[in-house]
Amino acid sequence: MKAKAYSFLFFFLLIYAHTFGQVIQETDSARYYYFKISKPTNFSDFKKASTFFEKKVRSSLDNQDTLKAIQNLRLIAYGQTEYGFLNDSEQTAVYALRLAEHVSSKKSSSLYLGLYNQLGMIYRRLQDYDTALSYYNKALIFSQSKKDSINLLNNKATIYKDLEQYGLAKESLEKTLNILPKEDYNKQQYARVLANLGYVQFKLGNKESLSNLKKALRYRIEENDLAGQYSSYNELTEYYIEHKNYPQARLFFDKGYAVAKQINSPEYLVNALGKYVLLNKDPKIIEFKKLKDSLEEARQIKENNYAAMKYDVEKEKEQTHLALLQQEQEKRKKNIYFFVLLILILISASIIYTILQKRKQRQLQTIQQTEASISKKIHDGLANDTFQILSELQNLEDIPEHILIKLDKIYLETRDIAKNHSPLLEGADFEDQLISRLNSYRSDQLNVITRNVEKIEWQSFNKNKKDTIYMVLGELMTNNKKHSQATLAFISFEQNGKKLRITYQDNGIGSPLKKGNGMQNMESRMNAMNGTINFESALNKGLKVQIQI
Repeated sequence: MKAKAYSFLFFFLLIYAHTFGQVIQETDSARYYYFKISKPTNFSDFKKASTFFEKKVRSSLDNQDTLKAIQNLRLIAYGQTEYGFLNDSEQTAVYALRLAEHVSSKKSSSLYLGLYNQLGMIYRRLQDYDTALSYYNKALIFSQSKKDSINLLNNKATIYKDLEQYGLAKESLEKTLNILPKEDYNKQQYARVLANLGYVQFKLGNKESLSNLKKALRYRIEENDLAGQYSSYNELTEYYIEHKNYPQARLFFDKGYAVAKQINSPEYLVNALGKYVLLNKDPKIIEFKKLKDSLEEARQIKENNYAAMKYDVEKEKEQTHLALLQQEQEKRKKNIYFFVLLILILISASIIYTILQKRKQRQLQTIQQTEASISKKIHDGLANDTFQILSELQNLEDIPEHILIKLDKIYLETRDIAKNHSPLLEGADFEDQLISRLNSYRSDQLNVITRNVEKIEWQSFNKNKKDTIYMVLGELMTNNKKHSQATLAFISFEQNGKKLRITYQDNGIGSPLKKGNGMQNMESRMNAMNGTINFESALNKGLKVQIQI
């Protein structure tokens, strides 16, 4: 049992050691090629480093590690720039920029800083100085430290130097030196600024220039910065050619050429041999160099794809498209908000309307209940009592006739009041009750005629509406009996869907309309049911009433 346990432990340790060894080997390789591409020493190492990091980019993208892929692309672009493959470097940087769009804003700042700075260096070498400055300015927006600002301000100064705007370059470089920390500074960065300042001072005729150029070279040798050393040797060669000290110029040219061969970059070698031409005083050779440089510049501009510019144009189009989409989305949102608000208003209005209708119905029910209660009390109490007194008095002797007549009138009026306010009977047929009530007003003096009452679908109207019809027609007949002196009352009914039209007409004496309590009560009842009632009357022309509910 113990033997099996030891065998398993040995097997586990073997796998762990193998895996750990691979991780260490991969880390060591990445570190090795990082220095080969960021501090180029020869072209062969650059090619190997490029191949290594291209594989890392593909692997990172396969693992969806976009951040790592962009970091590796930045290294490749830097190496391509250093070795003069400017078009390739530009394409690489733009590809990295497109990937950076998919990285969170917190992590993308440093990426944009490095990529815009790289594009600035590319366009400087392509002698498109305005574009180079624009990219350095873009990079400055993402600057997060003094070190970042120092590098970018130094790079801007090199543009002024190339444009022979030496006053601006000197001012920018002196500001950059003031930003540099006094202690624990980056020697390579300091040497870069100092070398540029020395060259600008040389062009401005400042005596401190040679001291600064040599001091920058010393730092670059200490830091084993081959690219920086070549730049210093190149500037010192130019300095001594300008001062016609050709032995010193040749000495620094030889050193620079040796570094160029060590780096083994075609761009460095061509640049170095260009300085060699200047050391020869043959005017034909010098003219040849000028023509060759001019043709080479035209070729570079022609071959350059300006991928970064295309990227900016595409980004501008994309932003315009996004702005239009955003406007459309805002418009849609406003429309949605409007419709939601409209729906809320309609719902609110519907709720309020329902509440008001229910309140009306409750009020109507209260009125109806009150009227029923009053009618019952008048009928059961006052009318009966009056009738009992009248019966008792009729049995007595010597009662004046006019007293009996008045009491009889009081009895009839109380009975009419009770009848006019008596409610519909629950459960009884509405049509029968309505016809019965209208017929109750018939007498020797008044004939009541109805038409089409039997054709109405009374079940399609709710109880409140039927109560209202019953009470309003009762009040009309009561008014007819009291005031009109009519001998004929005609009432017709006409149904259209859920609407009912009732026309009342009599042949009474008529009169100019003066709305008293009776008419106002009828109007209030109809309004409560969202119905209408219209009165038409004139002297000797009777009364006509149009009801719609």
